[in-house]
Amino acid sequence: MLRFNCMESSATDKTRRFLWEVCGHGRITDYLKSSIVNNQVSHAYIFAGGNGLGKETTVAKFIKTLFCSGRGEYLPCNECPACRQIDSKIHPDIYYLRRLIDEKTSKLKRDISVEQVRELKSKLSQSTLLRGWKIAIIEEAEALNGNSANSLLKVLEEPTAKTAIILITSDISRLPKTVLSRSLVLNFLPVRKEEIKEFLLSRGVGEEKAGRISRLALGRPGTAMTLAENPEALAEKQQRFADFINLFRSDLSARLSSIDTVISWEKDESLNIKKLIGLLADWQTALRDLILARNGNQADLADLRAVKEMSGSEQLSWGRILRADYFLAEAKRMLDANISSKNILENLVINL
Repeated sequence: MLRFNCMESSATDKTRRFLWEVCGHGRITDYLKSSIVNNQVSHAYIFAGGNGLGKETTVAKFIKTLFCSGRGEYLPCNECPACRQIDSKIHPDIYYLRRLIDEKTSKLKRDISVEQVRELKSKLSQSTLLRGWKIAIIEEAEALNGNSANSLLKVLEEPTAKTAIILITSDISRLPKTVLSRSLVLNFLPVRKEEIKEFLLSRGVGEEKAGRISRLALGRPGTAMTLAENPEALAEKQQRFADFINLFRSDLSARLSSIDTVISWEKDESLNIKKLIGLLADWQTALRDLILARNGNQADLADLRAVKEMSGSEQLSWGRILRADYFLAEAKRMLDANISSKNILENLVINL
């Protein structure tokens, strides 16, 4: 574990050790630790990668280390007032920017507005309350619209001392090139399932369950921890696999009937879209399992139980698989076309 002499006043003359407990992403975490040790923290970062990879966990460890006031052996200590405030997202010098709820519709807004960015700029221009860092964390940064991104650009072009802006995104392609060029991009990639399994085992998860979850997580440590800590989430994911397999075995009438059972529809369309994104991701994984099963590759299946009975079935033709793959991809493209989530799912199940 990396040792360093912390330069912050809270740890003067003490040798401390990092204790980040992040699964995977060693190059990223080592780089961030080194930047702290050498007082070379950037004024702007982009944490990019799919959901469940551990971006938010890494951000939390990073900023807790910057603010930690504990005097123990490890950084962060996770016990001092600063660490506790960060865990609760109430630290006075850390500002969070995210999509807001529309008061008129009670639904989540599509964009982060220019007014929100201007308010953030005002806060960052003020003195810190605790004479330390000022951090801005922009969640779902891809939700910045043209005006809000341009407003943020002015902040990135004129950074102030001991101020850092962290943009978290699952779709870096939607960020303007001007923002990308003024930020340090950290790309989070999937983690090996063996590494995820070892991480789960170190946290007391049983051998069989750790192996099953490490396959289901498909390289996403955050997803793995959610499944390990939440039995309902694990059961729901496995049910989604079973639902997709059953769609292959059902006639059109039964497939259409499933539309109202595979998702619990909400009045808020933004919530339905979020649910549909998760459903499509799991169904694509189930389709991947079907492909592996058809080729006799059992070792890499995410959920062996869901596809075992389908192996060798006449319904599992390559034509059927390719058709399903096409329409799953088409459903994901339709999400960006402002089409009703229910209509997207209906189009998909009709064409499976």
